[in-house]
Amino acid sequence: MLVSGAVTAAEGLAEGNTEKVGGAVGGMGGALAGASMGAAIGTAILPGIGTAVGGAVGGLAGSGVGEWIGERLGSLFDRLKTPDATAKEVAESAPDKKPSETVFAPVIHLTPTGLPAYDQQLIDQIMARLKAELLGAPGMGGGQLAERRSASLSDGSS
Repeated sequence: MLVSGAVTAAEGLAEGNTEKVGGAVGGMGGALAGASMGAAIGTAILPGIGTAVGGAVGGLAGSGVGEWIGERLGSLFDRLKTPDATAKEVAESAPDKKPSETVFAPVIHLTPTGLPAYDQQLIDQIMARLKAELLGAPGMGGGQLAERRSASLSDGSS
């Protein structure tokens, strides 16, 4: 009973079937608990033979109950889709049209101050700010998946 339960649990792990793993582990635990309880009751009624019969009956009953409980608990952990399934779902739900291309061509006029180091520092600050603003704007970087991810992290209150 324990060996077959261990084999079934290993198969369930290999298949990714949490219900099968839960049933196998629950069955093994139930069998051990049932056999112990049955043997104790059998010993109290008729030492010797009662111990053996009680242990066997308790093990079988405990295995069935433990497997039933284990399957119910194992199914609770099998709710998330695999990353491959999620990626496939996102790819299938994407629109067939190509994403629209955004053209942005700002013109900024700056008057030199006569201090080259200060002018370069000002230009660097403006470029850094533009990059930060544009790459963070919807449709300006990352594509549809990035927009979906961003939307999923927002509660919509801002």
